[in-house]
Amino acid sequence: MDAVLDFVKSNAVPIALGTGILLVALLIYAQRRYISWMLMGIDYSLPWIGRPSRQMRKKNNRPDPRNGWFPAENKVCGDHYKFYKTYAADNTFFVSCRDYLEKVEELDRRSMPWYLLLMIGFLIIAEAYGFSYVLTLWGFIQAAEKDVPYLAGSLALILAVVAVIATHLAGHEQYLNLMARRCRRSFLNDKGNLPVSLRRSGHSVRLGQNQHADDGELPSIQMLNRLKRPPSEISNAWTIPAIVYIIFIAVASTYIRVDSFNVSAIDEQTRREELSQVDSGSVKVGGNIPDKYASFNANATEKTSEDRKDADRNGAWWTFATMAVIFIAIQFVAIMLGKNYGFAGSESKKAWAATNGFTSEEEFDSYNAEKREVVTHTAQARLSDIQGRILTAVENDPSSGEQIQWAINAGARTFIQYVDAKEQEEIAKEQRKAARETAKHAALYAQSQQEVPYPQNQPLGQPGWGQSSPPNPSQEMPQPHYSPTDVS
Repeated sequence: MDAVLDFVKSNAVPIALGTGILLVALLIYAQRRYISWMLMGIDYSLPWIGRPSRQMRKKNNRPDPRNGWFPAENKVCGDHYKFYKTYAADNTFFVSCRDYLEKVEELDRRSMPWYLLLMIGFLIIAEAYGFSYVLTLWGFIQAAEKDVPYLAGSLALILAVVAVIATHLAGHEQYLNLMARRCRRSFLNDKGNLPVSLRRSGHSVRLGQNQHADDGELPSIQMLNRLKRPPSEISNAWTIPAIVYIIFIAVASTYIRVDSFNVSAIDEQTRREELSQVDSGSVKVGGNIPDKYASFNANATEKTSEDRKDADRNGAWWTFATMAVIFIAIQFVAIMLGKNYGFAGSESKKAWAATNGFTSEEEFDSYNAEKREVVTHTAQARLSDIQGRILTAVENDPSSGEQIQWAINAGARTFIQYVDAKEQEEIAKEQRKAARETAKHAALYAQSQQEVPYPQNQPLGQPGWGQSSPPNPSQEMPQPHYSPTDVS
């Protein structure tokens, strides 16, 4: 313990510096969007070495013959489109996010707040300090004395970080299991006598899709369409190892402390016996003590010593047991934090992050419109600047040819035009992706219809009930719209 304290005192400046760097890193991460915007603005405003100047010094700066856009223009618009896209959502997206969270029953959920993250950081430090004390006692007996604090501190920090990560993942896993069981219970309560199976209707509903596409389904099916983990995939893959790890650390650390206490007690007893022998061999004042009194004194001394040993042993045991309980309680708190914060929906976190802090869709729309206006105005100003540079460069280049005409007509190429073209590309990309998913699920459904025989003596099911009957030549067979992937 003294070695650890000496290590902390002798390295106070590096430890404080490392803590400060960590806090600054957390602050930068929290404000990364604003900091990125500010740094880009500084880069665009620097003369000679700024981003516009560097772009103009590139050799290949000829316009695209299809639309006349110069690479420098595309670069400016692309840099600013990343920020514009962040605020491109309107009130329709706000409503979609709220509908998504409502259908997955996570309107009241949120991510872990910063002050709890800070508390977890302090818990890591506290646990590492406790582990380092235990490891210093027996963990590095053969190591050099000056290296023991470094080795113990490093290993203790690893053990503490592993404990925090394992408990957080175990807590989140239990929340996923809780939502999966809730979905199953809701389904059993909702279906009544309907011949319905607990399965996704098609595939998972994403945040950017129409949230009312599955309004005709049972609420439990709507919830299932958005969950990460269906009821058939309940798992304790993180919980069991986390519990084993916690119990092992608690038992092992307690055993090490008890063993260390026993060693200390034996050393103390040996020291007292040596002192007693020294005293007995010294010159006695007043002559010899009668045997009966000497025996009485020896018995009294021995009883006092035994009582002291018992008191020390009981106090140590209760102290070590309390420390083990405190450790387990801290891990239980970490598990509960992982369970009470976070999301079970596939895109619930994204929906929450987009709408957090806004009380209405009007407020959401107004905020994003204001931010888009700032980005658009700044981007257009910088685009006009680069277009002026291009025109000057082209006019001074006798081999520019038709580039002069493209440069003169630069006013027809605006940031808004670039945004419209990008949005059209993204819409087309999403449509192609949706078409591939639809074709994939259609193929899986057709395969399941070939592999699974029709049940005999069953009434004709209604569309969407997940039920089939033998084909009737006189009646057209309805096509159920459920995916064949059964997650019940």
